[in-house]
Parts: sequence; C-alpha cells; structure tokens
Amino acid sequence: MRITQSMIVRDTLTQVQSNRLTMHQIQERISTQKKVQKASDDPTGYSRIQRYRTAADQNEQFLKNIFQSRNWIETTVSALENFHDFSNVAKGIAIQAADGAISPDMRATYAESLRSIVDEAVAVANTRFLGKNIFAGTHTTHPQPFTLDAGVVSYAGNDDPIQRKISASNVIIINTTGQQIMDTNFFTEMDNLITALETNDVPAIQNGIDIMAGVAKEFENLMTVSASSLYGLMMMETRLNETNVDLAAYIADEENAILEEEIVKFKAQEIAYQAALQSAADVMKINILRYL
Repeated sequence: MRITQSMIVRDTLTQVQSNRLTMHQIQERISTQKKVQKASDDPTGYSRIQRYRTAADQNEQFLKNIFQSRNWIETTVSALENFHDFSNVAKGIAIQAADGAISPDMRATYAESLRSIVDEAVAVANTRFLGKNIFAGTHTTHPQPFTLDAGVVSYAGNDDPIQRKISASNVIIINTTGQQIMDTNFFTEMDNLITALETNDVPAIQNGIDIMAGVAKEFENLMTVSASSLYGLMMMETRLNETNVDLAAYIADEENAILEEEIVKFKAQEIAYQAALQSAADVMKINILRYL
C-alpha cells in the first residue's frame, strides 16, 4: 500500500490528539485522586468497587439495626432488673412479716407497701422505647398492655417475638414479651402475699418467702437471656465494623490513584506530546514546501 503524505499528516495529528487525551485523563486522575470513576475507566475494577460498596452499605444498615436492638435490649434489662429488685423487696418484707412478734397492724402496713410496689411494677411493665412498648410482644403500639384493676393485673399484648436482621445470615430476637413477665407469676404471687399479710396468715407469709425467691430467679433467667443477646450483638457489631474497614481498604486500592505514579506518567506523556507536536510541525512544514 502506498503511503501518501496526507496519511502521514493524518496519523501524526491523530497521535497528537491521543497524547493530549491521555494527558487530560492523567490530569483528571491527579486532580480527583481517583483512577476509577466510571465503568469505562476499568470495567473489572469498577465492578469490584460497586460490589464492595454494596456490601459496605448493607453492613451499615445491619449496624443501625444492631444499635437500635442494643438500646431496646438494654432498656429491657433495666426493666427486668427492677422486677428482680421488686421480688427481692417482697421477699424481704415476707421475712420480716413472718416473725410471730409482728402485729397485725404492721402486717397491714407491709401489705400497703407491696401494693405500692405492684403499682410501680405495672408502670415498669408498660415501659416504652422510642414510643413502643417493650413488653407487648408485637403489639408495640398498644396504649397500655398492662393494666391494674382491683388488685388484678391483666396483659393485653401477645407472645410474639420481635426479630431484627443483623447480618446476611443472622436474625436475632430482641424482645421479652409481656407473657413471659406474666409467666413468672410475679403479679399473682404479689397479690397472694398481700392477701396473706392482710389476713394475718403467717404460714402463707412464710411460704411467700421461698415463692418470691423463685420469682426473683425467674427474672434472673430472663436477664441472662437478654444479656446473651447483647453479647451476641456486640460481637456482630465488632465483626461488621472490621469487615467495613477491610471493604474501605479494598475500595481505596481499586479506586484511588497513586499520585507519584500518575505524575511520572504525566511527565512521560508530556514529553511524548511535545515530540508529537514537533513531528506534526515538521510534517506540515514539508507539506507546505512541497506545495510551494
């Protein structure tokens, strides 16, 4: 194939344009400090970056779920600790009231103290977190799941678990239901002890000592379950944070430009560009001379 002068000019100008485009691309990488910003920059690298970002975003949502779950469970544990304390106070009152030297009037006073504790316990049972009942099962918006009427406590929630997804393969139950509170028999046994105190039934009062100790143990068991869930959340939170640190490093490795390398490349392209310009100038000069 015959190489014409016009072909030489065209190829020379194409090379100049290519050098200038490459210099512009390198300048952009230097100014943004990013070597991959769109798929055309590096299809494989861009695809990996998007996968890493998707995974990191998903982990951030899991971390938000964990944060809210931890606060919910911590609120639950605090309320359960109150119930545990109420049970121990009731046991202490039963121990004192079981003394044969205690007068009926004093036992009646103890009964009033227990009634006050029941009132307080109902308020604790209706504890809310971010406007939602923590002991109502999934009926979290119920206006008042626990009610006290004529000394009898009723529960209007359900026994359904509240679940939160804390990783791609892990779901955790965050709630203790009101039914579990009722199953401790706290309110029933408090009412029985109050009746025993008001009727001066010493054997029933003595029996109440062990019963309230057993109720306190039930709340200890519920707290242990919640504490175990908290520990699991903390472990998963640590794992997700570590994973996100790794993902951020992977993204940076794929995406970030190494300035020193880019500057060296720019200098090399600049030299090539100047050479191409000189070649173009020489070619154009020859063409003009031939034309003349």
